[in-house]
Amino acid sequence: MDIFHLLLLGTPVLLVLAFAYLMRRLGNMKSLLSAVENEHKVELDHLRKEISLLNEQINEQQQRNIIAARQTEKAITQTEELASIVRELQLQDPATGLYHRATQLVKQGADIEDIMSACELPRAEVELLMSVHNKKSI
Repeated sequence: MDIFHLLLLGTPVLLVLAFAYLMRRLGNMKSLLSAVENEHKVELDHLRKEISLLNEQINEQQQRNIIAARQTEKAITQTEELASIVRELQLQDPATGLYHRATQLVKQGADIEDIMSACELPRAEVELLMSVHNKKSI
């Protein structure tokens, strides 16, 4: 037998061996790919659950924010209404305006006589305002 015949006989054997080796490698690769695919599916499921939980938390927070905004708006409206009522009451009581003016004059350093004439208040009330204001300044 010459080399040519040996090669002809050996080539199919080599091809069969190479094919068997490649098939085994392909099986290993399929197993590895399947394992990686399963890991990715588990991770994907975990991430989907996490996203769902985060979406629920976001929705709950948005609802709380809406409620807080409504309560804030209500509080602002009530505050504005109360401020309006206070202004109206101040306008209805002329004495309040006089005492406010007298307090301003005391803060500016006006003397008793000037305050009495400007606000038409008795001396005792002006002295009381002056003593209260001087105690606050100390």
